Amino acid sequence: MGELDDKAMKQLEIVSHRIDELDGWQMEPKVERILTRLKLDGTQVLSQLSGGWRRRVALARALVSEPTRLLSISYAVFCLKKKKKKNNTNNNNNNGTHTATP
Repeated sequence: MGELDDKAMKQLEIVSHRIDELDGWQMEPKVERILTRLKLDGTQVLSQLSGGWRRRVALARALVSEPTRLLSISYAVFCLKKKKKKNNTNNNNNNGTHTATP
């Protein structure tokens, strides 16, 4: 195997740095942990899975790629539901009616 020239070494350094930034060296262990947690077999073909198993695969993909964004979306949905519930309660009070909320 030949030695790398200066240009190739610089490119390798750039790629290696980018992998570090993205925590890419930990991707395979991360995928394995998520597959294990969700009891997914990483060797099965997606088209052969039932709808429920496909949802698990979608969740696994989201957890591997963007867990922070996923949590942010979940929190935003929670806040919107809470705001909607509060607005509905206020509207009912203004109409002279009150509905019990769970």
